[in-house]
Amino acid sequence: MGSFLYCLSNSRNILSRSRCDKCNHVLGVLDLIPVISFVFSKGRCRYCDSRISIMYPVSELITAFIYVLIIYRYSYSKETVMYLVLSSIMIYISFKDMKEMIIPDLSVVLGIINYVVFTDKCISGIINGFLISFILLMIKLCMERIYKKEMMGYGDIKLVFMLGLYTSIYGSCIALLLSSLTGLLVALLTKQKLFPFGQCVCLGYLLVFCFIR
Repeated sequence: MGSFLYCLSNSRNILSRSRCDKCNHVLGVLDLIPVISFVFSKGRCRYCDSRISIMYPVSELITAFIYVLIIYRYSYSKETVMYLVLSSIMIYISFKDMKEMIIPDLSVVLGIINYVVFTDKCISGIINGFLISFILLMIKLCMERIYKKEMMGYGDIKLVFMLGLYTSIYGSCIALLLSSLTGLLVALLTKQKLFPFGQCVCLGYLLVFCFIR
């Protein structure tokens, strides 16, 4: 699933056979074992010896860790399925935002559909989503008025609305606090004035879903 979500974020044709990004050679079974194939091939294609992106094993490890964490938190229940689907959407959004600095509308819509299908608290969830996204929108507009430049994309507002469906206002506030701290850390380490914030939002909410909610 990790490799699948990463390939999906790269706009790869997911219906075709897996191929090397460089030589386009069709990959065999031995090339597709998660993490292990990368380690034994020393991070290189067996057919053209070109380097394989480190993001493939990283995406596999991250996805596996998150799935296990969710199953541990919610055991075997309907909520487990709901959060496994949601976490998959969040992982895809994080990779897409990291690569292209966009949050696809379809992924937000799928997150909303997932919530409606698996929960019977639609009204309270929608209220929570609207409230937290409205608060974030007001903060964005105020900061942009003060600093005279765009501080946050509207894609992040839509993402917060979707994720806000799944938790309370309190949980969302904690998630946004964690997201902001993560974003600040990223800014300090990379020294970039502009960076994708969607992955920080996803991490903040994921921590809330797994440890607070």
